[in-house]
Amino acid sequence: MRKNWLIRSGLSIILIMVLISALDAQQSSPEGKYSIKLIKNEKMPVSKYLMGFNTVYAYEADAVWKDGKIEGYLKDVNTSLLRYPGGTVCSFYHWDKLTGEGWKDSWDPQNPVKPKDDTEYMDLDEFIALSKRLKLMPLMGINMSSARRWNRIEDGLNEAIALMKYCRDKNFEVKYWYLDNEPYQHDSNGGSKTIEEYAALINQFVPRMKAFDPNIKIIVNWKSAFKNERENYRKLLSIAGANIDVVDAHWYWSWSKPTFEKWLAESPMEVWTGGSYVDEIAYFRQMVKDFGYPNIQLAALEWNVGPIKENQLSPSQCAIIQTEMMMQFIIGGLDMDTFWPLQASGSSSASRTFVRRSDRVAQPAYPIFKFLGRIQGENRIKSEIVKSHPNLLNLVTTNEKDGSIKVCLLNKNAAGTSIQIGSDIFKDMKLSGANAFVLTNQGNGNVIQTVKLSGQSISGISFVAPPVSVTMLTFEKK
Repeated sequence: MRKNWLIRSGLSIILIMVLISALDAQQSSPEGKYSIKLIKNEKMPVSKYLMGFNTVYAYEADAVWKDGKIEGYLKDVNTSLLRYPGGTVCSFYHWDKLTGEGWKDSWDPQNPVKPKDDTEYMDLDEFIALSKRLKLMPLMGINMSSARRWNRIEDGLNEAIALMKYCRDKNFEVKYWYLDNEPYQHDSNGGSKTIEEYAALINQFVPRMKAFDPNIKIIVNWKSAFKNERENYRKLLSIAGANIDVVDAHWYWSWSKPTFEKWLAESPMEVWTGGSYVDEIAYFRQMVKDFGYPNIQLAALEWNVGPIKENQLSPSQCAIIQTEMMMQFIIGGLDMDTFWPLQASGSSSASRTFVRRSDRVAQPAYPIFKFLGRIQGENRIKSEIVKSHPNLLNLVTTNEKDGSIKVCLLNKNAAGTSIQIGSDIFKDMKLSGANAFVLTNQGNGNVIQTVKLSGQSISGISFVAPPVSVTMLTFEKK
């Protein structure tokens, strides 16, 4: 009796193992082939400033940072930029008399602001210390709105120059200064501004700032959807173009209506006016060239999935959507970006932050950002499609210093896809890292799987990209 039970148990175990193997094979078996050829002599530089984050001074309480988790994550992903004091708070804050009330102006004579305890926010000295420890490039905000709202332009100018002097005296180099935030929005301090009003403020502040330090770069902010805003950009550059070095346009994919089904259906994902982010970047380049300012750069100092309703997207789904945005930024040649938000409270941000505020644990995008953060400053190798297959995006870069190669492949298909990359650059390389971020449980979870090459030779490499995944490969010289 016991012997028969053991036999039946053994057969059951074998049957279960066979079923699991069959399910795994069914899931990973390719239902399509995609082949590209790398064009080695066509390389395009990747910006050094594509892994940036916003620090919103009023959100950054000492308690959020004291355990060192967030700072550790920022190091791990090779953070290159930090923006301070954040977004709309920039048009309210006074750097030398911070209150912690990010959306209240202490210059308002009718509404005195009671400051919070200084442990409830991140002051300038704390930001300077953090930036120095991380050895990154700071982006510092200038509040022009208070000066305009309260008719205190000279006071506003003096405040800006005093901030620049304070940073210099602290041996804190700030090259990039951004002027207010979303001046076109109703919640900007003093209300929305027309393009002419904003341009006039730029012309008042920048000459004084550059007289103090002629080596600084000025970032201004106006709406994205460049085709719709073309006339406003023409006005902006005709009035203040000589005082602008970088334009900041904010991209929140599918504002208020981000769904996973919509993302899967968009290949590539698009801005709300149509066209990919790669297309939008290219349109901007041509637009500023048409208006006589071809050297103005493009930044996205706020970007993410749009605000989310409860249970609309999981953190894992947000991670893979954020990945495609970043891949398009790299492919399109964006000059700089800072992710919004680093950490925040509220249901609309809970799934899409970089770090969960409640326990300071990194969200699912963390391992992908670690990989993409290492691509900064490398060279993207142009590719040519040999055999097309839908819903795929590829990115191949090379590091000129150590000769390493990185491959990032986004597969939006519900089945595994056979990938071939033709090039002899892999012939003397060894695979040192091979992982795939794969969505599970209908996107409510994710796993990191090991990827095995199905081929590597003088003619290239091949592998199977799992369903709805991001494959990340690193090759080093033997």
